[in-house]
Order: sequence, then C-alpha cells, then structure tokens
Amino acid sequence: MRLALSILAGLPLATSVSFAQSLFPTNRGETILAGGSGRGINLPHNDCATIAREANGREVYGLLLRILKLPNNTSVRYLVGEHCNVQVSTLGLKKEIAQAFATLLRGYVNSRGSGHTAQYALDSLRQRLLPPTTETNGYRAALFESFPDLPRDWVKEDPFHSQILTTNSTLFQQFVVLDGEIAWTYVVPLGNGRVWPPVRVDAKEFDLKLRPRFDAAREEAEENLKKRGVQKGFGYVHHFEAELDAVLRQKYQIKRRGFSELNPGIIRD
Repeated sequence: MRLALSILAGLPLATSVSFAQSLFPTNRGETILAGGSGRGINLPHNDCATIAREANGREVYGLLLRILKLPNNTSVRYLVGEHCNVQVSTLGLKKEIAQAFATLLRGYVNSRGSGHTAQYALDSLRQRLLPPTTETNGYRAALFESFPDLPRDWVKEDPFHSQILTTNSTLFQQFVVLDGEIAWTYVVPLGNGRVWPPVRVDAKEFDLKLRPRFDAAREEAEENLKKRGVQKGFGYVHHFEAELDAVLRQKYQIKRRGFSELNPGIIRD
C-alpha cells in the first residue's frame, strides 16, 4: 500500500517527514479539516511529494502565517497527501483560523498542481501582502478584480494577440502569464463583461524564435485540411489541432503539449 507524504507542522523546518494516510485528532476538541485534490497537470516539477516538501518549508509556512497575521512561532498541524489532498488540524487554533489556513494552503497546492512553478505560487501568496495599487489600464483592472491573487509583475500583454475584435464587434484584451513550460492566457472583454477563465498553452508558442514556425505550420495545416475537404464547423478544431501537431513534428521537429493535455475537462466544439 502506498503511503501519503504527511507534513506535521509545528515542525515546519524539520529535516525529516513522517508518513501517514491521514491526520488524526490527538487532543479533546481537536478536529481535522480536509480538502480535495490539487492535481491538474503532471509536470516534472509538481509531483505531490515535491509540493508537500515545499509546504513544509520555511517560506510557504511563514507566508501563510503572515497573511493570517499570526505570530511567527505559531504551530499548525497539517498534511499534504499523496494525491495533493490537504488536511489541517484545529489544535491550538480557532476553527475559523484553521479554515483560513487550510484555504491558503489549498490555494498554494492547487496552483502548483495546475502547473505553476514554485516561484509563481510563492509570488501569488506574496501578492496578498502587497498594498492595493490603482491600475490605469481598465482591462488589467478588470483582470485583477476577477483574479486578485495574480502576481502583477507576471502578467503581460499577449505579444501576438494583444487585442481581439470578435465578429459581434466585442473588443477583448488578451494577457499572458509565462511560467516554465506553460503559458496561461487571460481574455478580458471591454466594459463589464465576464473575464474568461485562463486557458493553458504550451509556452513554446510564445517563444519569439519559434513563433514564425508556429504561424507557418498553422497556415500549412489549414491548407492541408482544405485540400482534403475538411470544412470549418463543428469538430473542425480537433482536426486542425491534430494536423498542426503533425506539421510541427514532421517539418519543424517541434513537439508541443496540446489543448486537451493542458486543459483537461474543457471541451471545445
């Protein structure tokens, strides 16, 4: 039977960790708050054991205490399991503080599990400690209102599609967060429209040296489908993605992570 990697803080700087399936109450009145999995995309740098070790480190633990305005010698029992599940004990804490700690810890775990690097996930926590700033760009202001934990310095205008005008004359601004192998793209509409959830893209597509090859491959893929009689419409995107990947591999020796791999659970027509 595989065992979950457990973080029993109160020893946040421990040189060794213990192994257990779950946290169990050790004192009268103590309860264990449990949360779900933080897994999303499997990358070399975000296995659950790695995330658990980070959660037990000085930096993450200290940031969680600072955000909650707790003394830096506060001891919290918590666990990050083998499936990136989070458990937090109420021992020595008010229940609402333990719940807030669990929410912050899950945020870090979910960020890492979604594919973000440790540096980004730390900066996202630090963003909570920074004083609010006034955004002169209305699109950025709308983006940060919807996603307040986005580290401001990580968010850039999409260098290739900064503005998008749709067929119904709606203007959008597109932003990108480049973080390791993955790029997160955010589309913000003009006015009071809803900010779309981010879409993950292989960061190779934002490499200035590789972009001309991607553009040429897209044109070739579209032309190939046209010659084969594949019409645009329902399901076309799947034919196009497969053809694009084939052209990228065969002609340019580029292998990218596709939409379905990076955005599990999102279905496109």
